[in-house]
Amino acid sequence: MNLKFDIKSLLKSKKAVDAEVFESTPSDGNKKWKAIAIWGKSNALVLILGVTSVSALIAATIISSDFFTANQNTAEEISKKWAEVAKLERTPVSIVIPGNEPTTGAVLVNRKLVDAVKTRMSHNVSSGTEILQSALKHNQGNHSKIMSLRLPAGDAKLQQIHLDMHDRLMERYADLLKKCRAVLPPAEEDILVELQRSKLRFVQAELSKSIEMKLTPDEQLKLVSDLTNRRLAAYREVAVNGGLYLDAQSIGAPSKHLDDPNLLQLWMMQWKFWIAEDIIEACTKVNEQGSIAASPVKRIVAIQFVGPVKGGAAPSAAAEASAETADASQSPEGGTSAVMGAPIDPNAPVSLANYANSFQGWGSNQLYDVYKTTVTLVVETAKIPAVTNSFAQQNFIAITNIRIVPLDPFAAIQSGYFYGENPVSSVTLTLESVWLRQWTGPLMPDEVRLKFGTTGQVQSALAPDANAPAVASPTQE
Repeated sequence: MNLKFDIKSLLKSKKAVDAEVFESTPSDGNKKWKAIAIWGKSNALVLILGVTSVSALIAATIISSDFFTANQNTAEEISKKWAEVAKLERTPVSIVIPGNEPTTGAVLVNRKLVDAVKTRMSHNVSSGTEILQSALKHNQGNHSKIMSLRLPAGDAKLQQIHLDMHDRLMERYADLLKKCRAVLPPAEEDILVELQRSKLRFVQAELSKSIEMKLTPDEQLKLVSDLTNRRLAAYREVAVNGGLYLDAQSIGAPSKHLDDPNLLQLWMMQWKFWIAEDIIEACTKVNEQGSIAASPVKRIVAIQFVGPVKGGAAPSAAAEASAETADASQSPEGGTSAVMGAPIDPNAPVSLANYANSFQGWGSNQLYDVYKTTVTLVVETAKIPAVTNSFAQQNFIAITNIRIVPLDPFAAIQSGYFYGENPVSSVTLTLESVWLRQWTGPLMPDEVRLKFGTTGQVQSALAPDANAPAVASPTQE
């Protein structure tokens, strides 16, 4: 209705205009333009639609050009982003496992992966702290210093420290022998005295003769059998009541004190005692407080202390190099300067490829020392696996070599060693033990630190965990 109304209005307007034009008398010069004006007024709708169409075409051309440019830029940005995503999908990652070659691979980096790595790293720090605390506790165990070897320069105790160390070491070795119920076969002199008394009683009581009277061959056989049984009974009694055949010298106790207060030698004596403690502990655990006759380990024949295992770079060489530039000033304890080598860094990588000096690939470094020891035991042959397993569980000890030789029990009994009824063997174990410097370093005299190329102090331990068990730290006097 509106459309029809508008058209009628235009037609009426057109007639009115025409009438107005015809009534006027225009000049000849304007007659053409007036005709155009009249046409324009008569066809206003057509004229408006035409102008609008032309404008729309021009605007459409301009707008389409802008859209094309914008789309092109957007496409280029998307292409760049896609290249970045594709690159992330091939991100190289290297995983380093101590003692092994790094493992590399390509992964897709995304938020989930990043969060997982953060969680794992946080867990690793916490786990590393717990493992370190547990390792320190296990390694130190019940080991304690014999006496303080860190004394201020000029201290009067330094003049007799070697004498005091000897006395205290002998006391500690005596305690160690008591702990494992160490015994030795009866002395031959004592056996001969007892057998002489037994012979007299046997001749008088059993044969009803005086000691001066000559015995018949039969009587001599009876006497020898009786004396042999008494000798064996004396040997058996010791084996039943003792825990190990052992004496202090066979496990490293010094036969005499040092001639001078050499702190390096005194430190090595203390270190040997700690190693002897571990060996005794391993033997008593597998023996379970049993008697010599019934236990797996019958005797500790000897311990040979070979010495520290050098790493790839010998500690002594590093120490000598650092000693040339070391400050000769006094340390807080009063000795020489502690700036004489690398610090103890639990986070530093450790080489496990020292096969030139160690079958295990171990070697002394700034985190720990490795000590090689050889121990010879008499063991019940069938129980050798249980004995080696006990050593492997004791501290950080690795058995790098084993030599087994069967023993003749009749030859052993002639020396007074009664090993029981089962077959026995001589077992020689080569051991490598690890000693963490985090607890040994603070106890080392400056001479030892210089020799081993360490400051004796921890540089950057793992972050402490409040829930981790406390480790007893060696105190300094």
